[in-house]
Amino acid sequence: MQMYIETVVNYIGAAMGVELGALLGSKHIFIKLFKRIVRAPQACFDVLPKGRILDRLSNDIFIMNVLLPQNLRGAISKLFRVCWLKKKKKTRNANMFMCMKNNNKYYNTTIVAFQKTKKFNKSSLVNS
Repeated sequence: MQMYIETVVNYIGAAMGVELGALLGSKHIFIKLFKRIVRAPQACFDVLPKGRILDRLSNDIFIMNVLLPQNLRGAISKLFRVCWLKKKKKTRNANMFMCMKNNNKYYNTTIVAFQKTKKFNKSSLVNS
């Protein structure tokens, strides 16, 4: 039970850490870019309209807030799974062997039963 609680706490902590880092990073980028946009001369906006600049800024913020944490969480969880599977490789192979053995036993018995019923189900109309 304690192992499950530790796993849940670690997962929540990792997710919150990634989200918090992404939010702080996007806030930092937003403040820096917004200050530069406000201080830019008017001639800059004759070439690049403010709407296009703000659209690019909001796209960068979206990437920092949504896509980056999602990809980081996925990469971190895959890394931990790979490390865990390498650690548990012997146990995993034994479990897979037992599952294959049990499935094979099940399929063999059903095939034998099917072949037995196949012999007796033929009617005289089929044989003629």
